Amino acid sequence: MDEATFKQQLSEKLTRLRERKGLTLTDVAASSGVPEDRLEGYEKGRALPAVGELMNLARVFDVSLSHFFTSGPPASRVEVVRSHERWKVQPQTDTAAVLNYSYEALSYRMTDKVMSPFHIEIPPSQGKEVEPLSHEGEEFHFILEGSAEFTVGQETYQLASGDAIYFDSRLPHSIRAMGFLPARMLACLVNVHRPSADESPMGRAHG
Repeated sequence: MDEATFKQQLSEKLTRLRERKGLTLTDVAASSGVPEDRLEGYEKGRALPAVGELMNLARVFDVSLSHFFTSGPPASRVEVVRSHERWKVQPQTDTAAVLNYSYEALSYRMTDKVMSPFHIEIPPSQGKEVEPLSHEGEEFHFILEGSAEFTVGQETYQLASGDAIYFDSRLPHSIRAMGFLPARMLACLVNVHRPSADESPMGRAHG
């Protein structure tokens, strides 16, 4: 799936979920912490959110994070994603504009899961300020290449290739690449929110 297709798919899902809940953009902004103007841009397909924002929206709409990335026939118990099947997303938020980072969903067919794995690439930030995000759940990051600086709560941690970090993502957190090379990492986000709606592969439609 290319980025334009994902943008259209996501805009339709966000609009459908909001209308199904009978919520306004103002309601969703107040509950999710995502600014209303950003939400409008996401629904109109003008921009793409960061993963942390999608985590907060999933909580508001009572769906799993994977709901937003589902494409094609759902996988039930085993999912294999080949290297050529991965698709890159370039989020367009104020923070993403600073970092110019991108992420690839490494699992997008299995909907009934609590862990969402991503490949993330962050170019050098060149000293620019990075806005921290927070959302429900937990995160694990393993540095594949380069080095990165994680700020979690009031603490800062510098990680090099081969290092890993696990944290409660309710704490405000931000990531930036260190030095002059991009930082590439495997990230696994665990969503502790379990949707009450039936999102199992045999359940309702994945729209």
